[in-house]
Amino acid sequence: MSFFNRKQFFLFLIIFAATRLFSFWFSSNTPLWPAHWLNEFVAITYLLFTAYCLIKKYPLGWYLVAGEIILGGGGGYFSFAGVSLRTLLLIVSITIYGFQQLKQRLSATGGSHARGRRSAFGGEIWALLIVAGFSSIIGLSSQHNVKNILSDLIPYCFLLYYFPLKKLIADDKFKKNCFNLLAAAIVGNFLLVAFTFIGYNIGAFAIHDNFYWWWRAVAGGKVTALPFDYYRIVLNEHLLLAPLILWGFYKLITDNKNYLIWTLSALLLLILSINLTRAYILAIAVGALVLFSRAHWKQWLLTGVTFVAIFILGFSSIHLIASRGQSFGFDLLFGRIQSIVLPQTEDSSLSRLILLPKILEKIKSAPIIGSGLGDTVTAYSPTFKSEITTPHFDWGYLEIWAEMGLVGLFAWGLFLWKIIKNNLKKPLILSMLAALMVINITSPALFHVMGIIFLVTLVCHSERAERVEESLISS
Repeated sequence: MSFFNRKQFFLFLIIFAATRLFSFWFSSNTPLWPAHWLNEFVAITYLLFTAYCLIKKYPLGWYLVAGEIILGGGGGYFSFAGVSLRTLLLIVSITIYGFQQLKQRLSATGGSHARGRRSAFGGEIWALLIVAGFSSIIGLSSQHNVKNILSDLIPYCFLLYYFPLKKLIADDKFKKNCFNLLAAAIVGNFLLVAFTFIGYNIGAFAIHDNFYWWWRAVAGGKVTALPFDYYRIVLNEHLLLAPLILWGFYKLITDNKNYLIWTLSALLLLILSINLTRAYILAIAVGALVLFSRAHWKQWLLTGVTFVAIFILGFSSIHLIASRGQSFGFDLLFGRIQSIVLPQTEDSSLSRLILLPKILEKIKSAPIIGSGLGDTVTAYSPTFKSEITTPHFDWGYLEIWAEMGLVGLFAWGLFLWKIIKNNLKKPLILSMLAALMVINITSPALFHVMGIIFLVTLVCHSERAERVEESLISS
């Protein structure tokens, strides 16, 4: 692939690893411990240098923003004054961009030049931001925890990246850098997950040790011990596993001899075999159906069978090695898949079912405008054997309805429908969007930071493709 640059890839992979190592020894701010001064120093230096580049309009400024997002995983590795570097970069970069755009408009002469081309998704994005802001005010008036309100509101603010990104994505150099960042992130994530899995399997790490709490509080992950010394390893950025696997699936249907995409896809499937999130598996199945076409049915079937084989063989091989030859793990694998249909057979699925009536009660109390961002739900947990209060509703669309009301659901529906309508002839975009929408049934996929960034990238890419088509037609 012409976009791949080996030297750039290895540089980004080294940065990926160095970020995790540095963060472990010099941690960022968490609820458990304050940030190390060196972590804050690196964060503020990175922020100020990025701001300088953006003010000077050097392309490096936006590359630094993209680099933190793609290589930075869940965004918790660096912070300053208790605020993550990712959030600080958003505030600074969008503020600088906004002032630059305002200055450009004020200095422009001529109506058509000043106005420019209308943003295809600008109206829908501003609608979501306004509704989120209004829901924050409702949350404050309802005396919801301020941290919970900000935690719910900040992801929506990442929608603002749409405005600079729709211009940046037209630059092939920017897209090339982002591709190499993504390739390094996929390989790095696989190595990190494998390292963590092996560490717990051989007893080098233990549940509730220092590494465990760093993984939870900083890396934004979970570690779950399963039978036969198998460990389920999860990270926040794994939210994009399904769309990325579908991206590889589509690319290989059209170019079955692309070995780079085969390698990246295989690594993603191996990560999924350790992650084992049922919603992701279901989302991939739905997205693959969206990609089906009679014109390429043979390539679709062959690639699909190969992907399934890689996933099952990868999982069974890892499980066999982890269990020291005692089990292939098929009971575990098919048990998790079965719990999609029979959720009462598994604790986490049962907990989700128990939350359902409590969430419906909240919806009934304020169906139109919602109860406001930052709300919580209290219910009995079969895992902890007691009542717990949590801001995690575990039902994506119902959480939108409960907190933002029908107004919020309508704003989201309008945005998603616009994406679908504008991409009816683009099966890859429809497939990846369908996967994210499936995941959002049982998790906050759409309004998670990673989900928002992915959607913004999706709409900017589709808008760019539409403009290219228009220019070709007009010429």
